[in-house]
Amino acid sequence: ILSNPDHQLRATAFRCLRQLTEDILPYPKILSTDTSAFVRREVAVALRDTPFAKKKDILLSLARQYDGNDRWYLEALGSAMDADAAAWYNELKNVLAEKSIKASTQWTKPMTDFAWRLHPVNAVNDIAQRASDSSLPVDERKRMITALAFINDKMAARAVLAAAESKIPDVKEQAVYWLSFRQTNDWFRLLDWSKINLNTAYERKLAAMKIKKQV
Repeated sequence: ILSNPDHQLRATAFRCLRQLTEDILPYPKILSTDTSAFVRREVAVALRDTPFAKKKDILLSLARQYDGNDRWYLEALGSAMDADAAAWYNELKNVLAEKSIKASTQWTKPMTDFAWRLHPVNAVNDIAQRASDSSLPVDERKRMITALAFINDKMAARAVLAAAESKIPDVKEQAVYWLSFRQTNDWFRLLDWSKINLNTAYERKLAAMKIKKQV
């Protein structure tokens, strides 16, 4: 059934095997090159709790086949990589980022998407570089600032603080918004807010007014 022409039947057969077989690894290896992204997503989901070493080659094979458009595919892989995000990030850079390209601003969309989805601490410099690049689209810069805002580490907090001084208006605005928001929760102890020249209460109020206006 795993070779049936109907991709839904192949996916269903794999789900059944997961319930009936203790060692499912032989099947993900077979299906990791399936022509259907739907089936390959099922493989990624199945490997979420599998140890890094056992699923490494399979997930990297799946990552190589990500087209940069299928958000469900990206999420399935991201969920399977979350537990060891930093290690996966390094592996993905070796696989998806061309060695001749040193700047993250020149990455392909698949590599950029994985950096955004995983956002481990060791990606801070790469993400910050993209966030502050004036040659990239506004939405992409905003997406990178948002990725930094979800990294609970001093490096990320400092990167967003630096972005708040940017001469690029959208970068500055987005960075200020996230600083004002994060001050009240995850980043409260990561920065010395008394030394930061930022009226966070005003910025939060301003952000709320803008959202209300849009609604």
